[in-house]
Amino acid sequence: MKRLYSIIIVICFLLAATPALAKTPELIVNNQLVRTDVSPQIINGRVLVPLRVISESLGTYVDWEQSSQTITINDQKTILKLKLNNKTSYINEQPIQLDVAPQLLANRTMVPLRFISEQLGATVNWLGSEKRVVIERILHTDPDEDEDNPNDETVPETANRELTGVTLVETEDRAVIEVTVGQGTNKVFELKNPDRIVFDLTDTAQRVTADPEIESQFLDAIKLGIHPNNVARVVLQLKDRSTTAYEAKQEEDKLIITLTKREAPLPAVGYTHKVVNGQSNVVVIDPGHGGKDVGTIGASGRWEKTVNLGISQKLKSILESHGFTVVMTREDDGSFLSLDERVQLANKTDPLCFISIHANAAANSSVTGLETYSFYGSDKTLANLVQSAILVRTNQVNRKVKEAGFYVIKYTKMPSVLVETGFISNQQEDSFLFDANNQMLIAEAIADAVVQFKGLYNK
Repeated sequence: MKRLYSIIIVICFLLAATPALAKTPELIVNNQLVRTDVSPQIINGRVLVPLRVISESLGTYVDWEQSSQTITINDQKTILKLKLNNKTSYINEQPIQLDVAPQLLANRTMVPLRFISEQLGATVNWLGSEKRVVIERILHTDPDEDEDNPNDETVPETANRELTGVTLVETEDRAVIEVTVGQGTNKVFELKNPDRIVFDLTDTAQRVTADPEIESQFLDAIKLGIHPNNVARVVLQLKDRSTTAYEAKQEEDKLIITLTKREAPLPAVGYTHKVVNGQSNVVVIDPGHGGKDVGTIGASGRWEKTVNLGISQKLKSILESHGFTVVMTREDDGSFLSLDERVQLANKTDPLCFISIHANAAANSSVTGLETYSFYGSDKTLANLVQSAILVRTNQVNRKVKEAGFYVIKYTKMPSVLVETGFISNQQEDSFLFDANNQMLIAEAIADAVVQFKGLYNK
């Protein structure tokens, strides 16, 4: 699953009012030029940039809701909500007025950097003579952490593998993208506005100097990027996500990504109103990641997908002992399902509820704690029951129930939660979560929450 290893935030600067299409300064993030298909714009003395700069370059969770024209930026501590052409925005549900509203320019959603930076924090140097804003990384810290022990993060000087080429071969019914890179860990996630599939290749030096030029029925573009800690990024910008399926396979010297035409379109919008089938005795358990997608890597070097499956298997056994029928999105360590496949499996099952199990990570290794997510605006009853039940048994740091637009809780029709069971980037919590006894405690707690949730509809 996509993780917040750090929050890289750009702070905008004030310039004298200039025309919207005037020359704008370059944006440099962690010594890398941020390339955008639409240049930053200065409007009423404020710099606006494409939304994908926030999602791809800054590492935040970003969600775009087409029906309400709402942009949500979530860094776990702060939730920012903005609307196109509307100066009223919200910080953790509190309204605030912007100097300039988000706008649609050249078919791209442009958002104000100054507002975002003031809410999330940044370290910035303005090089006036070079007309550059140099943005340094600032870590996302936890309010409970010890300020006397700041994170001592180091950036590897060299990488163990190299990305040396990207090619596209296409036929009538499929496109095959070959990324020349050796074996290693690849993290895959999706972004919206425009629709993209993102591959983060860890421990990888990026040796390709330009984005490949392509003509494709599936893709508008293939974009390459470089991120901190030797992460090379490959972004597939899709023409139409609703009609495109994909799979990826890492071979010895290549990552092979295959795009095909899908039979059924994705749901148009997320399900804010989750339909409760109180008569159902079926629970869908989703062990996050799996197969080639290992998830985040813990302090001990072990994989998130292993923790997720361990807790899920124990939860399955306990729920079955309570008389529930359990459907697992994956039963073993080698299976991989796309996010859409997980959602379709859940929706056709018509269960009582859907529970996705994950483990978390942060750039600051001192961060710990439990958090449970529900989809924006949906009922939080199940999430509150799960969070409370686990805390009673584990006594973890309470990072509370939160809202997010994660795909598997957005497009599932029934009550759905995504549980971040702890931070395996922390040495102690890594050891805690890989311990089978503690996995059993968490599984027992979630099962109790499901039983309580079921009981609400059997009175």
